[in-house]
Amino acid sequence: MKPLAVVPGILWLAALLALFFYTLCEKRRERQLLSALRRSESYARLRRKIDYLAAHYEIDQLRIEPRGVTVTSVMPAHTLLSFDFKQNGNSKRACDASRLYMLLLYSDFPLFAARDIYKISRYRIYRSNGKKEYGFSFTMRRGHKERLLRERMLSRARTLY
Repeated sequence: MKPLAVVPGILWLAALLALFFYTLCEKRRERQLLSALRRSESYARLRRKIDYLAAHYEIDQLRIEPRGVTVTSVMPAHTLLSFDFKQNGNSKRACDASRLYMLLLYSDFPLFAARDIYKISRYRIYRSNGKKEYGFSFTMRRGHKERLLRERMLSRARTLY
């Protein structure tokens, strides 16, 4: 065995182990952040509101941005909830707050986790000061939305006759 071939192999193995332990530490840190956020009063308030809206309305889109959460309905199309984090006791947010809220809502609401009903997307937000932030949205898929609207129109037609 050539000694020059062993050195890069050992370096690759060391880099692989370092990345493995780094991801383990990051996953543990993320679990701790998620559990702390789940216990917070702000998230409990948001969860109660979204739970009520999911039970009584068809949610078209749920947007999670670093400044807050916005929920819109399918029909009539209007804003059901505008939950501002600053107004609800969370003035200092971490840069990953919107991602953590998205993960919690995804795990706590099976409706948003249904891939045939909602699509999850990440988008960039450019602020006027040049700062780049990220937001997440759960958007109802077009096929499901059309099915809901068709059912609603059929039920209206039945009540007219």
